Amino acid sequence: MQLKTISIALCALLNFSPSQVFSQDSVLNMNNGNFKGTTIYLTAVEREAVLSEMRGFVKSTAGIVKGLSAEDMEMVTASARKSGRGAGAHMPHTLHKKLPVSFKKLGSDTHRRFDELALDAEQLGDAGHSLSQLGALLDNCVSCHSSFRIKVR
Repeated sequence: MQLKTISIALCALLNFSPSQVFSQDSVLNMNNGNFKGTTIYLTAVEREAVLSEMRGFVKSTAGIVKGLSAEDMEMVTASARKSGRGAGAHMPHTLHKKLPVSFKKLGSDTHRRFDELALDAEQLGDAGHSLSQLGALLDNCVSCHSSFRIKVR
C-alpha cells in the first residue's frame, strides 16, 4: 500500500528530538547572513512558550503519521485535536503585542488545519484525505520556519 509506505517514511523523518530542532543554536534558529525573514525578539519565557507550542505541533504530527501508518483513524483524530485551536490558550498575554500579524495568522491557520484534519478524520475516515491535509498543514510549518527566527532579548 503506497499510503502506508509514505506514512512510514514520514514517521521516520519526524523521529527526532524536538530539542534538536528548536534549540537556541539549531539550524532552524540560526540567523545567518542568508536569512531574509523576520527576527522576533522575545523574553526567554515567551520564546519557550512559542517553542513549546511548536513542539506540540511536532508531537501531534508524529501521532497523525503513526495513526495513518497503522490505519488507526481514532489515533489520527486524537493526535490532531491536541494541536487544534484550544492548544494556544496557555500562551503569555504579552505575546499578542510582540508577534507580527503574519506570524499570528500563520499560527491560527495551523491550529485551524489541525482541527479540520481531526474532524475530517473522524467523520470521513479517509487516510488519503488526512495525509493530503497533513501535507498542506506541514507547508505552514515550512513557511513559518523559513520566514521567522525567534531570539531572546
